[in-house]
Parts: sequence; C-alpha cells; structure tokens
Amino acid sequence: MTQIYSCKDQIPMSYKAIIEHLKTDNLSIEEIDSILNHIHLIQSRAFKRGTTSKARVFLKQNKHLDEASYPALARHLNMSERTLYRRLEKENTSFREILEEERKSRCRFCIKNGVLSGTEISEALGFSEPSYFYKFFKKWTGKSFREAKLLAINDREIGKILHT
Repeated sequence: MTQIYSCKDQIPMSYKAIIEHLKTDNLSIEEIDSILNHIHLIQSRAFKRGTTSKARVFLKQNKHLDEASYPALARHLNMSERTLYRRLEKENTSFREILEEERKSRCRFCIKNGVLSGTEISEALGFSEPSYFYKFFKKWTGKSFREAKLLAINDREIGKILHT
C-alpha cells in the first residue's frame, strides 16, 4: 500500500495537504485527481479485505497512535470489541501486533529521514514515555536506540538494524 506521509514525523497527510504537496510538483489537476483516486481505491480495497487490513488502514490514517486504541478501532469498524477480538484471532493476529507493525514502520521512516530525537520519535509512535520507546526499540532491534542513532548518523548498516 502506498503511504503518503509528511516528511518529518511520518504522520499521514490529509487529502488537502496531499493536494498542496502535489501542486508543488507542478502536476496538473487531472494528475492530482488521478493520484487521489488511486489512494482512495487502495484504501477501499483494503476495507473489502479482512479485519487485519482494515485495522492497518485505521492505524495509518491516525495521526497520533496514542489515540488509536482497541475500543476506537472497534467503533470505527462498527463492531463490538469482542467481535473485533474474534475476527483478528481468526486471522492469527491481534491489535497489539498490528500496532507494533505500524510503530516499526513509522520508526523506520523517522530514522531514515533524520529524526534522531528519541523523544520526538516516542511521541510520533504514541508512547506515553520515551523509556517505553527505548525498551520497544531494544526488544525489536536488539540494539539500544543510542547505538542505532550513531549508526544512522554515520549511515552504516542502519537498514540491517531496522530490518529493512
């Protein structure tokens, strides 16, 4: 799925922001309209798929992951929390796993685009405290955030650490 993010903190842009961004690329109205239709088509296809795909789209559309809760997802999908749990379980996943995937994706984006403040990344990923982000990062990569930051600054092997 194509992701359009604002550069600094990988937060999904609104359609209005996308149009403004695309105008700076000197695209015609027809080209912009075609791109927006393509984005809408991708999102609607995801909603015709399983609950996991719908949850991923929901998270990608949320600017702040700390506001993207399990109950909010259930309300968004017009189902009870128990039904959501059963459907995700049937697809061999959980909200926590999907949220973790989205956090990893946003973290990769931030580091690759020069956002090296743990506090900034922590906020973008929806962690209530930077220390939770540091623990998440260490568990995910096997390296401390400080080590990864040094590799990113020196542009050495950061892709291997971030599993990209």
